[in-house]
Amino acid sequence: MYCSIVLAFTIYLLGVCTAASAESTDTDPNISSMPIVDIGYARYRASQYDEDNDYYLFSNIRYAAPPTGSRRFQLPEPPFYEEEINDGSVGYACNQATNIQFKWLDLVTSPDRQSEDCLFLDVYVPGWLVRDQMIAFNSPLSNFTFDTSAIDGSSFFKGLPVLTWIHGGGYTFGEKGGIHNPKGLLTVAEGRLVYVAINYRLGAFGFLAGKKVKAKGATNAGYHDQRMALKWINQHIDKFGGNPDDVTVMGESAGASSLLHHLTAPEDVLFHRAILQSIAFYPQYDNAILEAQYQKFASLAGCEDDDSFECLISADSDDLARANKDAVFDTLYGTFQFGPYVDHKYVPLLPVFRLAYGTYNKDVQIMSAYNIDEGFIFSDPTVVTTIQFDALVDRHFPNASEDVVEYIKELYPGRDYNTYFTRVSDIIAEWIVECYSHYLVEAYPGAYLYRFSIFPGIHSADVPLTFWGGSSALEQAGRSLLQVDDIEHLAVSFQSYLVSFAISGDPNKYRLKDNEVPTIYFPKSSEWRGKPMLNVNRRGFSYLSLTDDGPDKERCKFWQEGDWTGRY
Repeated sequence: MYCSIVLAFTIYLLGVCTAASAESTDTDPNISSMPIVDIGYARYRASQYDEDNDYYLFSNIRYAAPPTGSRRFQLPEPPFYEEEINDGSVGYACNQATNIQFKWLDLVTSPDRQSEDCLFLDVYVPGWLVRDQMIAFNSPLSNFTFDTSAIDGSSFFKGLPVLTWIHGGGYTFGEKGGIHNPKGLLTVAEGRLVYVAINYRLGAFGFLAGKKVKAKGATNAGYHDQRMALKWINQHIDKFGGNPDDVTVMGESAGASSLLHHLTAPEDVLFHRAILQSIAFYPQYDNAILEAQYQKFASLAGCEDDDSFECLISADSDDLARANKDAVFDTLYGTFQFGPYVDHKYVPLLPVFRLAYGTYNKDVQIMSAYNIDEGFIFSDPTVVTTIQFDALVDRHFPNASEDVVEYIKELYPGRDYNTYFTRVSDIIAEWIVECYSHYLVEAYPGAYLYRFSIFPGIHSADVPLTFWGGSSALEQAGRSLLQVDDIEHLAVSFQSYLVSFAISGDPNKYRLKDNEVPTIYFPKSSEWRGKPMLNVNRRGFSYLSLTDDGPDKERCKFWQEGDWTGRY
């Protein structure tokens, strides 16, 4: 069964990459007739108009200066002034890297589309906003510049709610576009949303740690990229018809854990609602391990002397990209070498502890989710003996005492499992993903929680439903992976919950009630004592109890207490 699921997941990811290379650069042939938005430092012309779904795409907008040269490994800086009108034809994905289990992705990801110069975002605007603006100005489309204060001759238009997407990919690969095409979501939204998708620095470029980075650079730089993009939305989205005071951010996997880190950061949060799908990140907190990551990367880049950081700043970009790939490739199965880490600045502590201590941003509406088998793709199938299992547990928890390590094994006793693989999978699933359902509903009592229960229920298996209708490759991969008879109607109903939450803060207000796969009422986690968790299954939707059907509460309590960290 392991092989068949891996094959299905491979098909799914292959669809991801094929779609990314084939669908992310499409532009309208009549681009000269497209509307233009003046955002102060630049003017951007729409690159595409979707007539069927009635929206304009403004692609590859720079939200920050290129993080190259002296700006490498530093905080993002404001974008430069541009004199010429920008049509969005130039834009790159951030440098990609994959670990050994996904190394084959390099075969289908074009190096020509990757660059350090990658801090771009896309904005999708409903066509009716543009047409109303044309009427207000009585001007042809080609001469039109967006100014929402003039829509319908009124200055009271506050703009549409904004849904922003932060992609996943283990913090080492992925991009704003590709299969994450929001066409289906925008169709369900019926012109009631402005949509934004962002890139952010990945791998060593965005999450290099170590003493020299802390002294001379920016720690967790990728998160500061995300904050810069969110600040851009606050400053400029009104020029595209969006309301900067009504922003929902949605992320899956690393995108969801990005949101978790923003929620638990000491700085004010820059969004109003969050949809966190399968929070996943490998906890990094040990300074010695982080320093070893730095030294390894510097060595691979040919920068091993005392001036290694200055060497990295001046190194050739291709050499750094190669070192990044090599470092990520050579890492523990299921992990990705680089990612968010405790820097005692933007990440003062691991988020799980910030939630427990009450030191997080509370004035945010939350929707959170997990899948039924989150640990599967992060678990090493070659672990088949007791010696191998013990060694793996020791490696995952290097600072834990012997007593704590033994206690972890007792929490997941071997007698409860037929294989070491499923035992490891359960540990990883609850530790880094599933237990956040408990933590978040306690931190946000009015949160909405759902579980994605469609077999195989592995990590990222819900992405085809989230972005159904945007990519034919993703739809094909979703059919192969999920084997759901009426997946089209299920996906649209599922999307209506997400869209309704983004528009109103209530997933019920605009949900599809009369679709062929009808929705049901989505309760808040604190609303019912019985079964307040929505269940997404093959036939549609039902209810579950987090206490009875979710991850083990006592084991989750152990993970939040933090003895496994060695109490650093």
